[in-house]
Amino acid sequence: ARVLHQVVPRLAKAMADKTGEAADAERQKLSAALAALSKEAAEAGVQLPDLNEAIEALAANQTDRFLKDLDAAMTDLEKLRDMKKKLEAMQAQAQVDKLGKDLAEQLKNGQAEAAAGTLKKLSGQLKSANLSQEQLQKILDEVSKALPAASEYGKVAELLKQGAKQMKQGDKPNASQSLADAAKELEDLLQQMNDAESL
Repeated sequence: ARVLHQVVPRLAKAMADKTGEAADAERQKLSAALAALSKEAAEAGVQLPDLNEAIEALAANQTDRFLKDLDAAMTDLEKLRDMKKKLEAMQAQAQVDKLGKDLAEQLKNGQAEAAAGTLKKLSGQLKSANLSQEQLQKILDEVSKALPAASEYGKVAELLKQGAKQMKQGDKPNASQSLADAAKELEDLLQQMNDAESL
């Protein structure tokens, strides 16, 4: 599949450089390669909506739109792969056996699974009816401290910011939901990164 990932842009360029029957032949080759890549992505659980758009544009003979969508799909795939490499580098640096003591350290060290577990635990604490103001402040401090490290994890950072804001407003139920959503987003991200690596 790595080969497909490299072949598709080359075929796209070849098609753009040709006209008439030669272009049609390239288009058929490209269509088959795209369909195979799309099938592999779907089977691996990687969502590449731009790839489906590119396939539609190719079928409709809209070369410019096709090239733009294809470029976006390849960029998405590369982003997921880069993120996985970054995480692995962070883990190596932090020695995986030494688990971060709090959410900020876990995110900084690339220990996404542990961070998702911490977020679930904090989300559960926020649901507690007898949560004291002091405990709420402690959770808020831990989440706020993790915000800089969370910036490497896309949507996770937004959800943590949202959760921190809700805690400041005393809105514990929604803050709990935001942290639970952040944990789910981390797990989904891990899954997608692993799946992208297999493509």
